[in-house]
Amino acid sequence: MRTQLIRAVAFLGVLVLCAVFFRDVKFREVQDALAHADLRLVAAALLLGVVNLVTRMLRWAVLLQPLPHRGAGASLRQLFSLLLASIAASNVLPGRVGEALRTVEPHRRHGYPVAGLVAAQLIEKAIEGLSMALIAAATLGLARAGTALYTPVLLLGGLGVGSTVLALLVAFGYPRWRPLLGSSDAAVAASLPWFRRIRHHLLQFLARFTEAVHLMHSPRIWGQSFLHAFLSDVVDVGMLALCLLSVGIHIGPTGWLLTYLCLNLTLLIPATPGQLGVHEMATVMVLTALGVDKTTALAAAIVYHAIHFVPTTLIGLFCLRTQVESLGRGALASPADVQPSRDITPSP
Repeated sequence: MRTQLIRAVAFLGVLVLCAVFFRDVKFREVQDALAHADLRLVAAALLLGVVNLVTRMLRWAVLLQPLPHRGAGASLRQLFSLLLASIAASNVLPGRVGEALRTVEPHRRHGYPVAGLVAAQLIEKAIEGLSMALIAAATLGLARAGTALYTPVLLLGGLGVGSTVLALLVAFGYPRWRPLLGSSDAAVAASLPWFRRIRHHLLQFLARFTEAVHLMHSPRIWGQSFLHAFLSDVVDVGMLALCLLSVGIHIGPTGWLLTYLCLNLTLLIPATPGQLGVHEMATVMVLTALGVDKTTALAAAIVYHAIHFVPTTLIGLFCLRTQVESLGRGALASPADVQPSRDITPSP
């Protein structure tokens, strides 16, 4: 109940901020800008959106390869459907509910360990951060040091590098500090008092989590995942550029990169379902800092957000319905059915 209240207050707060922030915008002019948008560029951005989704799905598939699973594991088609369903769930529900779906369904359908699936998502975020850091470095080299957007870009780059270093420390340091997490013997846990039993189970989950991170330490896994993440970011920058050009905003490649990076920094915390309102305010703030008038900036923000939001939500809701309907027909994977994947540890 308290969580729901906090989310409701946050949503109302965003609505108030939007009302204040856009109070001086002439919405008839925004409507005219949208009506005269170049639909050819919008259609091209939509096609790039499909490429973006495919690269995200391939990155996820690479990270799942070293995890134990039942049978052949999840196919690319199944992962793509689940990715769309998770995006739709996050777009229409508070928080990032879709991230939980990406954990529950692969475990239920294919026997992937829950700790491993959580680890895969966190490694995915770290690799995304590394890709953002590389783009931030390139942007800082192109942008003037005096620009007001220099600091947030530098901050995003630092977060990306920091998350990657932390993930690598966990992956390669696991053999040394795994014994510190205690025994995994179920008989030992059963003999403990209830409060120590809870602590024991938490430590064992952490042990399985870090073991899964260690399984993903292969340079091949990191290299392929980073390639897909970087390609996804480049494609997304292309989508943003096409949306800006469609409404007549010409700020050049440096402006595209600055807008993309600052927007992603703003959207790290999910304030509303699908970041509605927050996405538009953040985009307009960055574009106005680059000299774009507020009306045209809002039109571009609406086009860019709609391209990300509408197709994935409509198709993803259909996929989500399929996932929900299958809940009553499937069962959790039996441990006996789970087979480890092939060894991916690189040879010395």
